[in-house]
Amino acid sequence: MKVYTEERKAYELCADTLGEGGESKIYHVQGDPSVCAKIYKTVKPEQEAKLRAMVNERFNGVVDGHLLIAWPQHLLYDGNGNFVGYLMPFQKGSPLFMVNRPEERDSVFRTPYDWGYAVAVAYNIASIVAHTHEMGYVVGDMNNANFLVDDNGIVTIIDVDSFEFTDKTGHHFRTGVGLPEYVAPELQGRNLSKNNFTIATDNFALAVHIFILLTGAHPFAAALQTEGKPSLPFGDQIFNVTYGISPWYRDDVEGISIPPYALELGALPAKVRTAFRQTFSYNEKTIRENVSQRVDASIWKQLLYDLYQRRSTFEHCRINPAHVYLPRHTVGCPFCRIDQRMQAILSGKQVVVPGPSMHSTPKPAVHTAPKPAAYTVSQPAAHTVLQPAAPYAASVPMPHITPAAPVQAAPAGPAAKTGTQKKSLKEKLLGIFKKS
Repeated sequence: MKVYTEERKAYELCADTLGEGGESKIYHVQGDPSVCAKIYKTVKPEQEAKLRAMVNERFNGVVDGHLLIAWPQHLLYDGNGNFVGYLMPFQKGSPLFMVNRPEERDSVFRTPYDWGYAVAVAYNIASIVAHTHEMGYVVGDMNNANFLVDDNGIVTIIDVDSFEFTDKTGHHFRTGVGLPEYVAPELQGRNLSKNNFTIATDNFALAVHIFILLTGAHPFAAALQTEGKPSLPFGDQIFNVTYGISPWYRDDVEGISIPPYALELGALPAKVRTAFRQTFSYNEKTIRENVSQRVDASIWKQLLYDLYQRRSTFEHCRINPAHVYLPRHTVGCPFCRIDQRMQAILSGKQVVVPGPSMHSTPKPAVHTAPKPAAYTVSQPAAHTVLQPAAPYAASVPMPHITPAAPVQAAPAGPAAKTGTQKKSLKEKLLGIFKKS
């Protein structure tokens, strides 16, 4: 198949697809392994105009030498001049959902997976979202297939044609699609092609991804205690997201419990647990109030950076060296307890995972905000690639620590934050934890 740019430069696409989704196929380009082509099965209205606006922005998705955002490079047309797709950078990697599958995650990285990799990947996702927001865009569709993870733990977002933004002329382009498990409650059940994704909806989806990576479970996944209780609806994650039914934060809902395969929240630092509670502790009456309480990507980036910096203190389980966890936050290996719970279930026994009443989120220490020096935007230096401390054999670099410099050409849409609207990281941290 031959396609052409607007300048009539021809590209011959390989016959085999790199991947296929519901709306498009991805192809290698013959003779140029650095790029690939996304070809739509059916072109939707405004798709060409949206991609043209993105190409004209010349957004640089490379940060500190790593491709974080596969930004469109050229629009593509068939021989008759019909718009068919776009050219974008090629990035090798595995979809994020493989990192979340115990039976597949070892194949993603160069060395066997442990919990330290989950922290690194979570940080890198937060980095991408924070950088995207800094440039004035909303990610929108935070589908776990839209993030690629390479064998060093570097993450790239690939389906950026679903970004939401307002162009220089004032025209607003919507996301229009979203995987329900990652869609914020205020958008659940709505026509996504007629409703806006926002920074707040991105922050919800980001927290879901981080929660899954760190605990192994969706924050609205519930184990049902159905004995004597007819047809509870709480096994449906989408229902639970819509009504704020999380077994970690809703001990007032009968018939549900925390999934036995989930890491206990007590194994996480207090501020991380507080950040999760800020995002996921709501009900059908407090959803609107909760939107403004969500922790944003820049704060998640700093919290996860702090956690990653503690990797040299991670405890390695004596029974299973693949189990790595934070000491002083838990008694014994929390991953061994997961194994024990699953074995007990297979034996027909009932198990209980420590929940809000047993592992309530404690108040952080008196100094709720870290020392200012730890959060200045110039620390650590730009282009720093962090190397894991022993005993990690593989490199799990962190590609982008400092916020990107402002770009003058960034669109001034609803996602943009300028002037007095932008708070310092220290102010944001103080605002998050002052009520804890």
